[in-house]
Formats: sequence, structure tokens, C-alpha cells
Amino acid sequence: MLRKIKAVNPDAKVVFDEKGNATVTTKDGAVATIPASDLVKTNNDLTDPAKQDTVKKPADKNTC
Repeated sequence: MLRKIKAVNPDAKVVFDEKGNATVTTKDGAVATIPASDLVKTNNDLTDPAKQDTVKKPADKNTC
């Protein structure tokens, strides 16, 4: 998980809590919490084509 988050946010500090949520703090001080449910896939997710490769990256956000 850490490597995947760092690939998108290389200068960020990443901390995982006891529930598996990741808190990401960027070098400019922005903080975001990623729920554990968004970080992992269940066995059912692995066989559901609609849930394949759903990694969200900052570039995916629509800022219009």
C-alpha cells in the first residue's frame, strides 16, 4: 500500500491507523484520509470487471 500511495504522492507522509485507513500529508500541508475500503479489494472485487483497476489518481479529478 505504502509504495502505491508514494508512487502518486512521492513527497507525502503516510500513516496507517488501526483500522487500515491511510492518512496522507503532502509537503504543502494538505491532509487526506483514504478509507481502508478504498485501499483493498475483496475476492469478489477481483472477479467483478466493473471493479478492476479503479485506482484514483489526482489527475482523475475533474476540476472544472
